[in-house]
Amino acid sequence: MSSLLRKGLFVLVVAGLLPLVPLGAGGTAFAGPTGNAFGGGARSAALVGEADLAHHGQVVYGHGRLAMQLRTWNHGPQDLTSGAVRVSFSAPVELADGKLPRGCARSAPAALVCETGPLRAGSLTARTLGFDLRVGRAPDEVVVEVRTERMAVAEQGVRGPAQDLNPGNDRQRVVAPDTGDVYYF
Repeated sequence: MSSLLRKGLFVLVVAGLLPLVPLGAGGTAFAGPTGNAFGGGARSAALVGEADLAHHGQVVYGHGRLAMQLRTWNHGPQDLTSGAVRVSFSAPVELADGKLPRGCARSAPAALVCETGPLRAGSLTARTLGFDLRVGRAPDEVVVEVRTERMAVAEQGVRGPAQDLNPGNDRQRVVAPDTGDVYYF
């Protein structure tokens, strides 16, 4: 019992924060907030919020100019109150027209972070961003990486950061050679 007190576990059980789960003849284990002894389970996504952002688009690079369109969808299951996508380039970029898309900010000479705004789960509506950029030093190719920076939900009493259990579709990478051809991701 004294080892439990030193670790603070006894106090949690007494306070009712962690219920005891019988293990059979061997003793008792502590259950996590999701109801099982290992802290996983179906309730874990609902406790922290879950959304599935996906990013797709196209890049055209030629003669030192890069044009890009990026669309972001939320596949759900929960609506997003906000999110952000990070777009990184293998070389420093400058804005060809001098203006960033609404909700975007430069985070480094070769990176931008853009707010998605609210995105409904499963909606056909996506946030579309367009970029017209000049690429410094006009390399033979530009690598563009897109990834989810953060997500937040506010649904059914859940507020705050959301987890993405399908992160494979929220990271994209495309190599665009200096050809003027369209490359999709």
